[in-house]
Amino acid sequence: MQVLHVDYPLSPESAYPEALEALFDVYNLLLDQGVQAKDIILSGDSCGANLALALALKIQQESLPQVSGLILLSPLLDLTLTSESLRYNQKHDALLSLETVLTGIEYYVPRSIDRGDPEVSPFFADLAGLPPIHIQVGSKEILLDDASRFKEKAEQAGVEVEFKLYTGMWHNFQMFSAWFDEAKQALTDLAEFAHRLDRD
Repeated sequence: MQVLHVDYPLSPESAYPEALEALFDVYNLLLDQGVQAKDIILSGDSCGANLALALALKIQQESLPQVSGLILLSPLLDLTLTSESLRYNQKHDALLSLETVLTGIEYYVPRSIDRGDPEVSPFFADLAGLPPIHIQVGSKEILLDDASRFKEKAEQAGVEVEFKLYTGMWHNFQMFSAWFDEAKQALTDLAEFAHRLDRD
């Protein structure tokens, strides 16, 4: 499969909505160039998963052809920080801390924007009509409940969800596939999901 990695604007230099608007522009450019929406899968990890989901919701809101699926790795989806795992997994997540999340939100979300706005916290959006979603999360990461709560809400909205929980793993553990079998398996799992969408 071809992979397009978008060099979108990052905070703190660029705040919401610059990144989402840049990604939306790229999507429109792909459609203008004749790329079929059914041949596109949106994917992201952590904050990038937030943007991938927000983009799919914006595509739906603008009544554009929807992508074939979403891959969300260790997603940060609720910027109001109501997920309990932010607290109970603080001492277990080897990569991400609550302090880092708080700092990132401060940089990304202007004070004039409600952190519960679905464009910055897509967990709170109307999820009905979204394409199939593959979610990966580790049992020891602070964003565990963002992923598990989203799975439940998406399924209640009628969305097809493939949820993969990897025991003992932390935030963005997929980066460590050279050392951990769980990370290797995670990459295999997301590839199988992508190829299944491609066959469908």
